[in-house]
Amino acid sequence: MEWIFHLHIILDATRKAEEKDIDKIHEWWTNGSIMSSVGFPKGLEINKNEIYQAVKKYQDTDNSEFLIILSESGIEIGEFAYSKISNDTYTFDIKIGECSYQGKGYGRKSLLEGLKIIETQNNVKRIEIGVAPENFKALNLYKSVGFKTIKIINDNWRDQLGKIRSTEILELVI
Repeated sequence: MEWIFHLHIILDATRKAEEKDIDKIHEWWTNGSIMSSVGFPKGLEINKNEIYQAVKKYQDTDNSEFLIILSESGIEIGEFAYSKISNDTYTFDIKIGECSYQGKGYGRKSLLEGLKIIETQNNVKRIEIGVAPENFKALNLYKSVGFKTIKIINDNWRDQLGKIRSTEILELVI
């Protein structure tokens, strides 16, 4: 229970995403300026029902969860979602969706607390994340907490503008 106490001290709170959060998540996911660093310069072309289904899938699946990151004053500022991808490996997505809260340490604090939550899952031995090699901000953050690059998959997908993109895979061994 110690990590839950620590989570509230640093971030003030995270909580499970609820139906009332769908509008806010939709706002973040469809915003090109927020999503461009992950290869979606036009934002995701997704409707609110699809977002509801995506969040519900996290909440209904064992070993996964979709959390809303709250500021000290209780404002919804981002998300942290994690899921199991193999017997001993998890992955996650993190986003500070409120631009005025970006660059102020919330991403780092949320990442550290999210990793602690993942580490409490059964049999977890590693955490893996795929990042665009040009997303230096994310890469620097992940490497600063111990992630190591294990491979780069060159030219493996096209973004919304037709640009061929690559993926850098990082892992954190627990």
